[in-house]
Amino acid sequence: MAIAVLTAAGGAVAAAPANAADTASMEGRVVDVSGKPIRNINVILSCSDIFAGAATNTDAQGRYSVITRSAEGCTLYFEDRNGITREDLEVPGGYTTERDPGTYAPRWYLNGDSKDTATVFTLPPYEVTRLSDTVLTSEGRKEFTETPTPALVGSPIVGGSLAVMSKPFTPYMDRWFYTWYRDGKPTRHWRSHFSTYMLTPADAGHAITVTVSGYAAGYVFATSEMSQPVSVPMLEFTSSPAPTIVGTATVGKWLGAEAGIWDPMPAEQSYQWYRSGVKISRATSRSYKLTGSDQGKTITVSVTGSGTGYIPITKTSAATVPVAKGTLVTTAPLIVGTKKVGHTLSKVRGSWTAGTEFKYQWYRSGKVIKSATRDTYKLTGLDSDKKITIAVTGTKAGYTTATRYSAAAQIAKGTLASKTPTISGTKKIGRTLTAKVGTWTSGTKFKYQWYRSGKAIKGADSRTYRLTTADRARSIKVRVTGSKTGYYTKTRYSASTSRIR
Repeated sequence: MAIAVLTAAGGAVAAAPANAADTASMEGRVVDVSGKPIRNINVILSCSDIFAGAATNTDAQGRYSVITRSAEGCTLYFEDRNGITREDLEVPGGYTTERDPGTYAPRWYLNGDSKDTATVFTLPPYEVTRLSDTVLTSEGRKEFTETPTPALVGSPIVGGSLAVMSKPFTPYMDRWFYTWYRDGKPTRHWRSHFSTYMLTPADAGHAITVTVSGYAAGYVFATSEMSQPVSVPMLEFTSSPAPTIVGTATVGKWLGAEAGIWDPMPAEQSYQWYRSGVKISRATSRSYKLTGSDQGKTITVSVTGSGTGYIPITKTSAATVPVAKGTLVTTAPLIVGTKKVGHTLSKVRGSWTAGTEFKYQWYRSGKVIKSATRDTYKLTGLDSDKKITIAVTGTKAGYTTATRYSAAAQIAKGTLASKTPTISGTKKIGRTLTAKVGTWTSGTKFKYQWYRSGKAIKGADSRTYRLTTADRARSIKVRVTGSKTGYYTKTRYSASTSRIR
């Protein structure tokens, strides 16, 4: 680590030489009995030439260095005048532990107890005089005989100040310090040189005390007993109006709280909403959205103002009128799907207030369709040529029930599903043929007509037909006609048989 003399400017201490040829310097180190370096020791050089005198402090390695003019009759004095204070610890990169002033007894180089026993030396020009280590101990220090307890006077209110009244220590102190306490804990004014203390909002509601510490060369650093405490009263808001509620007291609407003008304005304002006097959970914002639980109840809001040093105060608004039911946001439903008998219709409900519950009812030409209360509906033959609508009814706690109707959907007849019929049986005179219709729409009713070589056979209108001699060498086919209420009638022909034998 580089050797440097600690000064306010951070450089080496130098006396002003008469000319460059007079320049001389010296350096050395201060340690304790174990050889550990001691920092922040005051080093004072005195010479017969008063202009050669200088002062500095030891650095972290216990070293000191002085640049001055050459001189004779020089002595060097070491004093633990400053110690290491809490303020020193706050300097970035600085000290890491505290030390009271006067921890070490003063000494004269080389280890003399007084100036009379000090080593006298000469600082020759052009040379660096390197001195032997100086060893400091705590031996030989004396105790103060009197350390009076201080008293506090002044105006104990925020913005006021307190001052220390105290008799001096015996013997008289070379230096003294004041440590201010808030409820027994040191404030930032730790061992300051200020005998007065300005009270801030942080002191309100607390007890302030002080101790006086003193230092004199050759004496053990001493601290008085703590003064009697002085209580600083809490501050009060001079103006704290009750809040007002703005907005419409209707479910689904927002209410807002206006705190009004406080004096002074609180550092913090908190809010709490109430439903008929009962606290609403998690309703602690400046605004509140009314829910179904609020319907029929009154709403209030409280505002609490607080700040460092101030007595918290809570003010509550007047109650609103009972909260009215809300109006659901609704949209008319839309019927979707193929509007023909046999197909299934559904709905597009549209946008409603979140959380709404729904019921459905389908109508046929304005009349309720029994049991049609789902959100889908399969068209039947009864719906043919009729108009179908759906009603959507929405309900939500705290809201007025709302029903919206779709536009009417005109329903067309359905188209029967069908298959080409086939003929089974032996194609010989005297045998019976049977018409097989295949798969048609469920519920379809059938009629039959048999043909001989393309001509209808009179009376042959059953599902079966017994071949006669008139059918010999002729071909046979059958016509199947399907019908169902609400559907278009459909006719299908089988293929013709081979010639009958």
